[in-house]
Amino acid sequence: MDRDTHSIVDLPKPRPAKTGHGKLTVVTVLAVALVGGAVFWLTRDEETRQVVKQRVATSTEHLRTTVEDSVRGTPLEGVMRLLTPPPPPLPASVTSPPTQPGTLAGQVIQSAVPTPAEPGAEGEIDPDAVPIAAKVEEDSVVRPQFVDDLAAWMVSRYQPGKGGGSSGVGVQSANLRYGGALKGFGISGDIPAGREALLRYAFTPTMLEALYELYADRFVEHLGTAAATPQQGKMLTPSQIDDMYRLYAARLALLASVLDGVAAVPDLSQKLEAMEKSAQRALDIHTRVTEAVFTLDQARENGSRTRIEAAQLRVDGLNAQYQRAINERTVAQQALTSAVRSRGAVREADDDTILFVAGWAGRRQAKHPHTQATLRKGAQLLRDLSGRLQRAGSVAR
Repeated sequence: MDRDTHSIVDLPKPRPAKTGHGKLTVVTVLAVALVGGAVFWLTRDEETRQVVKQRVATSTEHLRTTVEDSVRGTPLEGVMRLLTPPPPPLPASVTSPPTQPGTLAGQVIQSAVPTPAEPGAEGEIDPDAVPIAAKVEEDSVVRPQFVDDLAAWMVSRYQPGKGGGSSGVGVQSANLRYGGALKGFGISGDIPAGREALLRYAFTPTMLEALYELYADRFVEHLGTAAATPQQGKMLTPSQIDDMYRLYAARLALLASVLDGVAAVPDLSQKLEAMEKSAQRALDIHTRVTEAVFTLDQARENGSRTRIEAAQLRVDGLNAQYQRAINERTVAQQALTSAVRSRGAVREADDDTILFVAGWAGRRQAKHPHTQATLRKGAQLLRDLSGRLQRAGSVAR
């Protein structure tokens, strides 16, 4: 009867407080041991630390795992993380690899898996296991052939003279030679698309500098080689070669000033637009003048005096409008050239060169937001190249 009155709820139950107390006691002991170990470690000299490191190395991983399992889920888990040193950061060669000249992407890191060292050669590394990347010597788009052809072309355009030589090389002629045929560039397809692709590739400050570092020495060297090679039965003398170097050095320095001046004009697009509008207006009126002159000629052949006089008045009126449009275009051009000269210290550059460079830069500015920075970088590189040509000329004397 008494046994029937007892139920399962009357059975004795474990006391949770004892279990938690036991686990916390173990954790506390471990924590004290860790803190004591830390104090011991911090008070040792460097030599003692190295000895301890070697002795503990074989059992560290097992001990760390045991401690982490013990403190997991307790307030001492954070203490464990503080006492565990973080992993070392990645080296800069991995996080920020250098860029090879003549490429758009970062350097490709290549290495072989080191072979096991021979017995008794612990710590040695086989130098053949990690090959060194070959130095980049040419670009796949701006080819070395362009540099060589440019040097030979500039020499062929130089004409010696008693008071100093002359040359037909300029930005317009260079653009005609290389922009019209993409001579020496690894670009395929039709010319307009290829030219735009080339500019997207090369017309940035970083790429200009990379290409310059790649080809500047080669250009100066090939300029001298071409100058010392007979052309059309003639060969330049050392004094003529020196004069050629000085001539091109001066022109490059002048072009650098033009680039700086164009890049410094704050309202370049507005000035170019005003010039373009006046030029287009003059062109439209000129077309109307041509039509009016034709009508006048017809009236003179078989028209009345009244018809002839009316046609003549129309021609005169349109000629006056055309002259005003030409004057407006001239004023717009002068405003642009004056702005460039005042900012680029350009004194000897002719108006045609300034207007050509400004127009070219304006078209690039509409598609490339970094045009001004690229122009400034181009000016810097041209000045450096000018100095190299001057030094080469001194050696040629």
